[in-house]
Amino acid sequence: MADTLAIALDIDNTVGTRISRFEWRYLIPVMLTNSGEALLNVRATLSTPNPAMTIEDADVSFGDVAAQSSTPSQDTVTVVIDRRYSVPESDYLWDIQFDPIPNTAPTGHIAAIGTAYAGVAVPLDASGSTDAENDPLTYRWSVLIRPADSIATIPNPTAQVTTFTPDKTGAYRIRLVVNDGQLDGVPLDLDFNAELPEPEAIAPAPVASEVTLLGADTAFLFEGDTPIQTGVAPDAIDEVRTAIIRGRIIDAAGQTLSGARITVLNHPEWGETRSRLTGGSTSPSAAARASLSASNWPATSRHNAKCRLGPRTSPLSTTSRSCPASRAEPPSTSSRPPPFMSFRANRPSIRRAHVVPRC
Repeated sequence: MADTLAIALDIDNTVGTRISRFEWRYLIPVMLTNSGEALLNVRATLSTPNPAMTIEDADVSFGDVAAQSSTPSQDTVTVVIDRRYSVPESDYLWDIQFDPIPNTAPTGHIAAIGTAYAGVAVPLDASGSTDAENDPLTYRWSVLIRPADSIATIPNPTAQVTTFTPDKTGAYRIRLVVNDGQLDGVPLDLDFNAELPEPEAIAPAPVASEVTLLGADTAFLFEGDTPIQTGVAPDAIDEVRTAIIRGRIIDAAGQTLSGARITVLNHPEWGETRSRLTGGSTSPSAAARASLSASNWPATSRHNAKCRLGPRTSPLSTTSRSCPASRAEPPSTSSRPPPFMSFRANRPSIRRAHVVPRC
């Protein structure tokens, strides 16, 4: 700090009085130049190695001094100088003191993340954090809450900007603590629920030169670390006899439902999935959607699912397919809605909801 402060004599405003044949008394104001940060209650004490100068009042005050400023003293030093000898300004030695500036804790900030999906990296951005004194900041990220079977961690927990990949669906809480070298800021918590991702968002990229089976194209739905369809028994789904059921989940009032548990009746080996809100919207126009993979459907049973005739290009594969004739019904020409696939709901107040399936 000393290298940012300098004191100079204000000769133009100095008052001198002769007190003897050779001695004069001087009341000298001084000017403080501060090339650093703001300071509080600045004062200085004068000393000298020169025997020709006697110091009668060595102390001056400057009060609070702004950053990058020059501030005159509020009072003067009093010295007596024998004018037979030289007293250069370099013989005025100053000891400068000031009170420490109270440090304020930094303010942390976490950028909004939007909808979080299991298996998809969530950005953690603290670049909006600030400090009143512009001190350099450090960052500490930690995971406070996660599903019981989750082992997800933050790969770089001290970075200003990092990521976190939820490995399971469910509730998470991420905490950020910002420090300015002296104080921690108030901890900030980011709470979110990791949902099942839209299948289209995580489907492997198709290879234009390859033709593959539907079962192989859609195996990501129930395989891997973050499957959309969970609890599928080994070898329960045959890749050469696979069907994908997709539909909207609505309640009796026609409102969309998110997070509903969906199974195929009497087929626990095919596991379950949960409905999702398309686009993350809760408006009536945003349909809750679900995808469920099944295999080895008997030709005499439609499981309450209605397939529409005609080719359909799957967004999850590279080929166009038609509904199997053995499981297809002609599209209805009446205004009556198509049959529904029943499923068990995960809300006690819902006894039965409906999936409007489509091939």
